[in-house]
Amino acid sequence: MPTLSLYTTGSPQILQGTGWSLWVALHDAAAADAQQDTIGCRLKAHTTSNYWGYLVRGMGCWDTSVLGASATIVGARLKVPGYRAANSFASSPLIGVYKASPASQPTIALADWDTYGILISDEISLADVPTATGSYQIFTLTQAGLDWINKTGYTSLALLFDWDYDNSPPTWEANKEADYPSWSYTATRFEIDYAPFFPHSFGVIID
Repeated sequence: MPTLSLYTTGSPQILQGTGWSLWVALHDAAAADAQQDTIGCRLKAHTTSNYWGYLVRGMGCWDTSVLGASATIVGARLKVPGYRAANSFASSPLIGVYKASPASQPTIALADWDTYGILISDEISLADVPTATGSYQIFTLTQAGLDWINKTGYTSLALLFDWDYDNSPPTWEANKEADYPSWSYTATRFEIDYAPFFPHSFGVIID
């Protein structure tokens, strides 16, 4: 069974909200304040009580049209290169892959800040991700994730902390931070196991 290994179409992005504000204003903002060519997620507390410095969401887009409408997808994984995983909060967030629907695929823009959907992979604690250069954290897509893959166009995915998706931040502590960046956004890969479609052929055998 073949495996399709894809790099992103364009650069995956982190979208960063920098409100220095209460959680609801930062989380529910209409757009991000900045973006950068990398992938990961991050949360930092401000020094002012119950204010937050910034929140980061990762997002990428892959051209999965090479599969074709008739292909049967049997498995898929997002492989994110290790680099650094830091957390000084009392609790540790879970990281997962979520649906994403940026407005102008394959471009990721500031206005795509809130275009993520439901969780479509397994989750891993930030405390358990590999960080050595050359290592990968592999997120395995669930059936909902396999169903999300667009066999005739682009597939977009988001990388989030569960704190962010659940709209439930950790207990505020001044200057505390949780950070999961990738060491190489160009090495982030989307792997899809599939069975290609082969049309049946019929023949006549004459004895």
